[in-house]
This record gives sequence, structure tokens and C-alpha cells, in this order.
Amino acid sequence: MTEIAIREEKIISLWQDGDIELSNKNYQRAYKFYTEAHDLIIDCPKLHLRAHQHLQRVNRHINKFEFLIDTILIQLAPIKIFELVAYMNDSKVFRTIICKR
Repeated sequence: MTEIAIREEKIISLWQDGDIELSNKNYQRAYKFYTEAHDLIIDCPKLHLRAHQHLQRVNRHINKFEFLIDTILIQLAPIKIFELVAYMNDSKVFRTIICKR
């Protein structure tokens, strides 16, 4: 199993934990799980986009500024903002199947 596939499994688990907390309105705990997942995946455009989609859902309730940032980044996805972030982070994985959008 590749390093990115291992990270993908971990972040999916974190997203699931965050989803449970979000559904229970435990916003701070959901934010913790979603942020941990985000921090593991900023070098992978497809998963980084999904991380901001998760964060946007919780930030709607707890942090309007971060909600705005998430919204802007998601809107900029078509112009490859997440690919730029991965490139700037010297990503070794952003061209892999898992990471391509």
C-alpha cells in the first residue's frame, strides 16, 4: 500500500469521526477531526478539496471567517488552487491517481 493510500484511509476515518460529532452538534470535536484530516492531506489536491468541504460544514456553525475562506477555496478549485498548494508544498503525490481531480 502506498504512503498516500495509507493517509487516505486515515483521513477517511477522521472524516467519519467528524461527521458523527457534527451530527451530534459537537462542533468543536468535529472541527478537531476535520482539521487533523486536512493537515494530513494538503499535498493531495482532490483530498485537500474534500477536506475544505468538510471544514466548511462545521465552520458554518463555529467560525464565519474560516467558513468564508473554505467557500472561497472551494470556488477556486476549477482554476486549480489545490494543485498550486500541492506544488508549493513540494508534493510528491499530487500527480497520483488518488490525488488527481
